[in-house]
Amino acid sequence: MDPKEIDFLGLKALLGNYLDGALFSSSELCDTIIAQNTVGTVLKAQGAGDDVDPIAIMSVMNLQRRKEMKWMQETIAYLKKNCPKDLKDQFESLLGEEGVGLIINERVINVPQETAQPLVNLLFDEISNATEDEPTEELRESFKFKKYILLTRTFVEDDAEPAGAGGGKRKRDAAPETVYPRPEDQFFHKVSKMSFQWKSRELGDNDDVDSYQPTRLCMVIDADSVPQVRKQVKEMFTGDFEIRF
Repeated sequence: MDPKEIDFLGLKALLGNYLDGALFSSSELCDTIIAQNTVGTVLKAQGAGDDVDPIAIMSVMNLQRRKEMKWMQETIAYLKKNCPKDLKDQFESLLGEEGVGLIINERVINVPQETAQPLVNLLFDEISNATEDEPTEELRESFKFKKYILLTRTFVEDDAEPAGAGGGKRKRDAAPETVYPRPEDQFFHKVSKMSFQWKSRELGDNDDVDSYQPTRLCMVIDADSVPQVRKQVKEMFTGDFEIRF
């Protein structure tokens, strides 16, 4: 369902740790999500009424359109701070481009894995619709994304260093294993044109990942790769895939 004013406190709880515990203007971000209600979806427990807090949010914000907002400036500063030196020039150049969207994708722990498919489908269907249905040409153009940035959580094996441009370094020669709490993220990562990881300040609180280091992952995805991601997410929940998290 579309984000509404009644969802403000629930959204603030969902997004409070978006920047890994760093203080930022989360109230302004929540207001922005609610105001942009033609693109963005909140998920609530089945059968719950409007007054129940959302358990997931998926939305997207145009970097250039929102660049004067404090929450966007704080988010960009956070990403730039954690970007490795060998990617810094490339990443900072991307931040100045037109047609770049920041995907906001947060959900509570233990939300069913199957929610990934409707959330992903709704977001990109709404983006497509907005390029035709928004009331002004400026708004329609603002949803014609060429690239997306996605900040998410992952877990990497404890004896591995988080990956930069060239993949992770670990004490053994094998590539480190990454676990994705949100199943769609593995497919976004696979098609990403740029990505970097760093150690998270939060503590792991899931018994299934006791031997893994909490990390944050930033990905840059070409809009042309989204249909492939949607196809793989669909196959995950209709084929013989094993969901490991």
